[in-house]
Amino acid sequence: MGRKNGSNPMDKRSIRHHLIPVVVWMLTLTAVVGLFCGRAQQVAVFGLVQGRTLNVATTCTGRIVGLKVKLYDQVQHGQTVAVMDIVPDNKDTEGDLKSQLETVTAKIQHLTAQLAPTQEKLLAEASLRESDRAKELRQFATDEDNARLRILELRAKIETDRMKAKVLEYNIAEDRKLVDANAILPAALEKVQMEHDTLQTTIRENDNLLGQAQKGLELAQDRRSAFSAMTMEHPSVDHALEVIRKEIGVEEKLMNEVSTRLSLLRSQQAFELKSPIDGIVSHITMDVGDVADANKPIVRITQLHPTEVLGYIDQSQADQVREGMVVELVRPGPPPAIARGQIISVGPMVERLPVQLCLHPNVPQWGRTFLVKAPAEMNLLVGEKVGIRGFSSKGGAAL
Repeated sequence: MGRKNGSNPMDKRSIRHHLIPVVVWMLTLTAVVGLFCGRAQQVAVFGLVQGRTLNVATTCTGRIVGLKVKLYDQVQHGQTVAVMDIVPDNKDTEGDLKSQLETVTAKIQHLTAQLAPTQEKLLAEASLRESDRAKELRQFATDEDNARLRILELRAKIETDRMKAKVLEYNIAEDRKLVDANAILPAALEKVQMEHDTLQTTIRENDNLLGQAQKGLELAQDRRSAFSAMTMEHPSVDHALEVIRKEIGVEEKLMNEVSTRLSLLRSQQAFELKSPIDGIVSHITMDVGDVADANKPIVRITQLHPTEVLGYIDQSQADQVREGMVVELVRPGPPPAIARGQIISVGPMVERLPVQLCLHPNVPQWGRTFLVKAPAEMNLLVGEKVGIRGFSSKGGAAL
């Protein structure tokens, strides 16, 4: 039986059997090449996410009395993170200041209570002085009236004696005639003459007394006039009370000073340290009861959602980055993310790469730095490693 023309099924199966591995290897090779090419296109250089990391510390020595946050807590700007007692040991205690405040308050109350009694006392003394003045004025007037009465009495006495003297002079003249006529004895004339001489002596004495009385009246009038002209000075009630009010004012200022010191002391006993930024508590280096000073940070706050990436391009390609270039930022994840960013500045020098960016930790590498502005929605972490690819001019094609 002769061989028929056509393909042999066994040969076809043999060809397919040998062809399938070749195709698989070809596909595998293509996939590997594609992966290498894709990886080469995926990331050109790497960079580190830059963010603010601030230490919260005190400016003076004190003891921590409270921590208001825990590790990895999210905090807001201005939120209290720690409370300290920063009162120096040589300062007055709260009890001392309270005692001073109570003493000043008692002095103010004492001075205030003196206002009404002092006013009443001064008014009573003024009334008494006015009464004494009126009494003395009346006494001067009485002395003047007595002097006038004395003058009137002497003048009346003198006039009466002068009238008697005239009568006696007339009697002496008549008796002398009778003596000359031997009608009466000379003794009778001598008696009348003696009475007349005595009366004349009395009149002269009363004249002298009258002169003295008139001088006394003039002196009494002068004294009364001088006393009446005198202005009585009374201590001013308002001035006396003003002195007390000023003392009260001094004590009130002292009270304000002590109150201010007390408020300051209380604020120093609970001095609050606040977060300078929005962020996350990345470190807590001290605990309640520890003594902190300016050289010992208490809490470290790391910026939340940083938006700057510091990239390093190999020094051989340092001239390929320019400000304004648009790049793609690749976050390996999880979760992975890709976003567009823009180079906002380029470093002026070649620097050594951080260890985490080197291919081999023990082999230093060098590159030029550049700063990329990343979108906030990437939710980057400070210090995170980010790939940078697709360098292109702003609005242009990739390099």
